[in-house]
Amino acid sequence: MALYIYNFVRYVEWPVSSQNGNFVIGIVGESPVSDELEKIIVEKKVNNHAVTLKRFSNPSQITFCHVLFISEKYCDKDDGVAANSKNNTLLICERKGNLSKSSAINFIKQDSKIKFEINKENIKKSGLYVNNQLEFLASNVTK
Repeated sequence: MALYIYNFVRYVEWPVSSQNGNFVIGIVGESPVSDELEKIIVEKKVNNHAVTLKRFSNPSQITFCHVLFISEKYCDKDDGVAANSKNNTLLICERKGNLSKSSAINFIKQDSKIKFEINKENIKKSGLYVNNQLEFLASNVTK
C-alpha cells in the first residue's frame, strides 16, 4: 500500500497555493504502512519538494497534509478525520467502504490482491484534480 500511496501523487494535481514547502504525507493511527512509507520517501521528491511524513495518533492532532492516509482503526471515524483535515488534502482509507463518506481513494482486496477505488466527486470537493490515467488503474470509479 505504501508504494501505491507514493505513486498516487503522480496522478493528482494540487492548487498552486498548497505547493509551498515540503510535500507532506500524513498517517492517522497505527499501520504497517507508515514504516514502509518512511523507507520509500527517503530522498524522494514530489514536484521538486522534499517529502515529509507526519504521524497522528488520533484525528484531533491532524495538521495540513497533501495526502492523509487513514488507518483501518479510523476508517469508520472518517467524518472526524475529514473535519480535522484541510482542503487540498487527498484522503486515502485503508479499506473499502468509505467512498460514500469523504474518502477519495480506498484500498480493497480483490482476488487476494490489493487494489483501489476512487471517488472523483470527493477528490473534486477537496480542491484537487486527478489525471484520468489513475482512473484507468482503479478497480472502481465513483463519480
